[in-house]
Amino acid sequence: MHGCRYESRPGMWRGTGARMVGSDRLFGPAGSTETDVGQMDDRLDDLPETQHLSADVVLLEMAEVGARRAVSLTTLQVAVLSIMAGAFIAVGALFSTLVASGVETVGVQRLLEGFGFSVGFFLVIMSGSLLFTEVNVEMPATLLDGDARTLASRVAKLWVLAAVGNLIGAWLVGQAVDATSDFGPEYDVLLREVVDAKMRFREIGGAEGWLRAVLSGMLGNWLVGMAAFLAVMGRTIIGKYIPIFLLVTAFVAS
Repeated sequence: MHGCRYESRPGMWRGTGARMVGSDRLFGPAGSTETDVGQMDDRLDDLPETQHLSADVVLLEMAEVGARRAVSLTTLQVAVLSIMAGAFIAVGALFSTLVASGVETVGVQRLLEGFGFSVGFFLVIMSGSLLFTEVNVEMPATLLDGDARTLASRVAKLWVLAAVGNLIGAWLVGQAVDATSDFGPEYDVLLREVVDAKMRFREIGGAEGWLRAVLSGMLGNWLVGMAAFLAVMGRTIIGKYIPIFLLVTAFVAS
């Protein structure tokens, strides 16, 4: 989903861009002559190339890549890509805690945590590995665009393998880091704070605690899913990273 084959049609985006900068300046007043129209075409040709894809093209790209993943990838390939994604997210979580440890200002701490965690998600996007959260965005587009009855079983298999593989990859990195590294007491303090924040609904208990945990997860994954969607929209590396950084930081801060 990261190398898009679609290109924006110049007539569509340039017309939109022209109206954004002012119709009178580009199109002239009512009753313009053919010469005016020719001048307008010259001005449109001078507009810069678009730096992002439209939302409808992104949906088509996600649907196509999702279908290719569901149909073409073997079980072993899905497992490897899923484990890779889990490992990358664990690296992002490690980096997030490491760069923010010892920072007393809450806002700055959250910003650094978001930056650190965005590194892991960016690695997932650029490598093409399979993260369960990303699959949650990609597969619905695939089912809506294609034959849902034909793809349903393959998509369900991809979902399950992605979730299991992510857990395995994150666990392996966690074990490796625990066995080889010691980042000091400040890191340990922040890590405990983060874990306690994630487990706060357990203290509520019962149906209310469970519902709050589910709702919190939905909101967080909505932000991360939007990061995946907007990353496909970008046509450059920096154009992919900026929305990932902003939305992942919002996810971490919340």
